[in-house]
Amino acid sequence: MEKNIPTYLLFPALTLPEQDFRNLYIFLPRLYLLEISRPASIPEWARDRFQGLSPIADPELMGQIKSCVREYQAFAEMHGGVGGTLGYLTQAIDNMSDARFKIQEQLRGRCPAGLDETQLETLRSAVFLDISRQYDDREVEMASSLARAGELEKEFGEILGITKENGSEIPAGLDLPLLSESQGAQYMLPERIESWFRLLPAQACESIPVPVASGPEAAFEAIDMLRIGLARTGRQLSSSRIPLGSFPRLDALGQKQFRSLIEAPGAPPIFSAYQKKLDSFLSGTCGFKDTGALESEAAPLRQCLEKACRICSVPGEENVTLYLELIHEVSCSEAAEILATGGTRAVPMQETAGHSAMFLFLD
Repeated sequence: MEKNIPTYLLFPALTLPEQDFRNLYIFLPRLYLLEISRPASIPEWARDRFQGLSPIADPELMGQIKSCVREYQAFAEMHGGVGGTLGYLTQAIDNMSDARFKIQEQLRGRCPAGLDETQLETLRSAVFLDISRQYDDREVEMASSLARAGELEKEFGEILGITKENGSEIPAGLDLPLLSESQGAQYMLPERIESWFRLLPAQACESIPVPVASGPEAAFEAIDMLRIGLARTGRQLSSSRIPLGSFPRLDALGQKQFRSLIEAPGAPPIFSAYQKKLDSFLSGTCGFKDTGALESEAAPLRQCLEKACRICSVPGEENVTLYLELIHEVSCSEAAEILATGGTRAVPMQETAGHSAMFLFLD
């Protein structure tokens, strides 16, 4: 990893549905996903720019973490109960949210003993995030299956002439939505953020680490945690939120449509130009304190994507925007230390030399 360019890291999730990969692919020149017990799950078409990154350098500790995760997964499959494996994973995540106080009791018999406090802290965070990934994978799988079932249900209703549009009476049982409300990747979000920053790879911190979220919730939660952590040392958080460009959402496109769009004549050079400008802009933002100056510096980025929109002619009216949240007078390393404690412990003020902490998110 080069020290002068940003290291984009998916945050705090370890996995994404394909539509989120599509939207991030337009904006980012590269993206790393933390991977623990399994390789990162990345669509084939995105592997030229997205890849996995292991946060654990110690092979022995990694082996212990994988063993512990396997024990949890085996127990989930055997004792999932009414809620199935997803239900047990939810329960496991709930239990592990109290891990700061009861982790040894929770892990006893499933994970190795004899770890020192630093190793145990790493193991706690790694197992928590890996189980969260399993939970997210199950949710994505269920959502995909239920979405297809919903399409079939609609087709069946149209065949019977009982669509809602024509005002027909819908028989009991066919009026219930198949997709239930779910928090998905937002479930246990503060704990995910805390664990993610505990595992932030050292090699990423040596460059310019830029956590990237597929939605605003994780970035807003992290900013709130930073605000609380800074307040414990009598400091106030100051930040700037800057739009870095918009592009039509690609969620609804078929695979062939999507590939045709990103490979359309003239499109790849424009996307590449945008991504180089993004690297350059983020590498230089530490010197800016004024939101107006940041807005002015970001204007070429927005204009670049406007040109891409004209060339690509993407169907649909809803846009997705990439935002930068720049935290003034707080360094990347200081922010990581605060967030690794969940903002609950005071972190002494550090030198803010180097790059200011920043987050990218889509909305």
